[in-house]
Amino acid sequence: MKRVLVVDDNEANLYLLRQVLQSNGYAVDEARHGLEALAHAQTSRPALLITDLLMPEMDGYTLLRQWKTDPALKHIPSIVYTATYTDSDDQRLALQLGADAFIVKPMEADAFVAVVNQVIEKAKNGSLPATAPGNEPLEETQVAYNATLVRKLEKRSLEMRTLTRNLHASKARFKALAENSMDMILEADPILHRILWVNRAACEGFGLSLEAFVNADSKRFYDQSDPRLATLIAERDATGRTRGEVTAIRANGAHFPVEISSVVYSTPEHQQIANITLRDLSAQKQAQATLLQSQADAATLQAAMDAHALLSMTDAEGVITYVNDGLCATSGYRRDELIGKTHLVLRSDQHDATEYRALWRTVQAGQMWKGEWCNRTREGALFWVETTVVPFATTQGPPDKYVTIQTDITERKLAERQRGELEAQLRETQKLQAVGTLASGIAHDFNNIVAAILGFSTLMREEIAPDGPAAEYLGQIQKAGRRAREVVQRIVSFSRPQSTALADIAVQDAVHETLAIAQATLPTTIAFKTHLPNQPVLVRADNTQLQQVLLNIYTNAWHAAPAKSARIDTRLEICNFASTDTAKPPNLAPGPFAHLWISDNGCGMSEAVRQRIFDPFFTTKPVGQGTGLGLSAVRSIVVAHHGAITVESQPDVGTTFHLYFPLVDQSDFHQPVARKPEITPPLTGSPHVLLVDDDSPITLLLEAILARAGFRVTPFTDPALALAALQKCPKDFDLLLTDFNMPGMSGLELARQVQSIRADLPIAIVSGHISSELIQQAHTLRIEALLHKERVSEDLVLRLSQLLQTSET
Repeated sequence: MKRVLVVDDNEANLYLLRQVLQSNGYAVDEARHGLEALAHAQTSRPALLITDLLMPEMDGYTLLRQWKTDPALKHIPSIVYTATYTDSDDQRLALQLGADAFIVKPMEADAFVAVVNQVIEKAKNGSLPATAPGNEPLEETQVAYNATLVRKLEKRSLEMRTLTRNLHASKARFKALAENSMDMILEADPILHRILWVNRAACEGFGLSLEAFVNADSKRFYDQSDPRLATLIAERDATGRTRGEVTAIRANGAHFPVEISSVVYSTPEHQQIANITLRDLSAQKQAQATLLQSQADAATLQAAMDAHALLSMTDAEGVITYVNDGLCATSGYRRDELIGKTHLVLRSDQHDATEYRALWRTVQAGQMWKGEWCNRTREGALFWVETTVVPFATTQGPPDKYVTIQTDITERKLAERQRGELEAQLRETQKLQAVGTLASGIAHDFNNIVAAILGFSTLMREEIAPDGPAAEYLGQIQKAGRRAREVVQRIVSFSRPQSTALADIAVQDAVHETLAIAQATLPTTIAFKTHLPNQPVLVRADNTQLQQVLLNIYTNAWHAAPAKSARIDTRLEICNFASTDTAKPPNLAPGPFAHLWISDNGCGMSEAVRQRIFDPFFTTKPVGQGTGLGLSAVRSIVVAHHGAITVESQPDVGTTFHLYFPLVDQSDFHQPVARKPEITPPLTGSPHVLLVDDDSPITLLLEAILARAGFRVTPFTDPALALAALQKCPKDFDLLLTDFNMPGMSGLELARQVQSIRADLPIAIVSGHISSELIQQAHTLRIEALLHKERVSEDLVLRLSQLLQTSET
């Protein structure tokens, strides 16, 4: 690689020539003046010398003279490259002194390289002119050199004076510019970290005077814990410049963000100076923070609005120009399907045209409209919204846009409807509870009567001939009494609130039990017919709820029945539905079902009524005679049992209800085994019974039954007198038999006081109605014998004998 020696005191020129020559395959050596060049050439011979003319220490002319007089260097070609000596005399003198080419700056790089290549090639070929100093007379050459030098020095002096004036003016302008800059400008020693100068803005920004700044440690003005600072300093050390953001510290210790730009440069005296420009970003950061907060608030507000409100905007004609995500999600429409349309696209059939016109007149008058509105989704479902329409009025006329803010209240409306249904159901339940309470009270009194009828008729049969007419008559009395007892028991069982208890039951049993209640409570003019299979049809159901379903349908059939020849038929069969069976009711799974249908010959119903028959609160009865919840509750019970209910009806012909319940495996059903009659334990002696009942006929009946069985009985109709007798002779009695419901003192209270007198005395309570509360209270008092008063003729002696036997053991 050919080596070129470049001589120039200007660093920029050296850099430029080095880049051009190296990019064209030359190695470059550098010197700042003639003496340095001569010394360098002695140790490293170049293939070419390129020199400027005006330089310190030794100028280019002198260098050329000594170059050509040096035996070791004179054969190396040289080129003069100058911007100072540019006239023809300068060129002639340079060539006389031995230069092989003369180039005036600036010259294009390609042309410059071409000259270099040409000179080297000619030197190699020996085709350069043999020019050497001394060919011209020495005095003439010296005179020419001196004249040229004086001329150039004078020119250079003039240029220097001009440059100095310009420099002073430039410095003044720079100082004025820096001093009046709104940015903070500092100059510092990058090595010693000492502040050399700051402008007015820096003094104001940091809160220090110029005197306090100068020679201060520059590191004290930056937060040294800021990790960005070390990165920026490293970048400046590596490249001489940097830009970024750091945290500065004011004189009062306050931290504030700044944008920093720093460049390191060298002075003519070769001193490195770091120029630092700082821009206070406090206001900008605050604005950015405010903007970010505003954006976050807006996003939060938008999210809140999308989550809780449905927003839309329309123009003056009601054409939608904006909708939010919430409205799209609720309505099911895409944004592009709504924009450009009116709100009529959401119109439901819940409001008539007058309501729409009233709303439009209100907002066109510039008034806000508020209310509840029902819309329809893209799929056709209804949804309710609480709506506020806000008109945006103009100063010159009517509103030119409207904003609609809506809140989806569909769940609330459904909840209100359900609450109404529940309240109505609660009223019905309360009525049923009242009926149950009334039934319990009636049952107690009625069972006293039934107990007297059955008990005395039993005693009478023992007094007469078994084959006479009187015995037959008494048998009929007892049969009627037992029927009355069963009817009362069914009414009490049906009206008593119970939790749902699913069990495998025969549908026929539920029908028979319900018909017994219906025949006892509905008019006798109704003819009940049943067509039930002999083999039990098993379903898994709550027996009480199934009876409620049947009784409700029977009651509705009675209400629709004609005045004469009313008929209600009940039929039962087993059907098996395939998934493709068209006869299968909708939403019913394939499989075997018990099909129970109830038909009447009543007034029937229209198709419109039939379609709404199961809707809550729908009724065709006059106000005050129906709640519209009976058949709604029926359907709910059937569906809860995984079944289905359908209805057929024709006006003036009649109605048929079809009920379907999933069938259970018939093989698991076993007919209940009849219990063997219990044997009454024999009495030891004649046990003495303390008998208490406020009903004299019942007292007489119980006394007679017990006396016939071998008991000694001391009867009382007043609990207080019975208690006094026990207190007087507590060891005389073997057992207490007391009624439960008595005035002044209940049987339970009497039992408590008796136990306080004699804790070991067996106690039995007899009542016309035994509730779950009575059973619990009796258990608490360790009373083990509770007797149904209507069954005393069958159970009294057995139960008291068992009680005495248990107490003895």
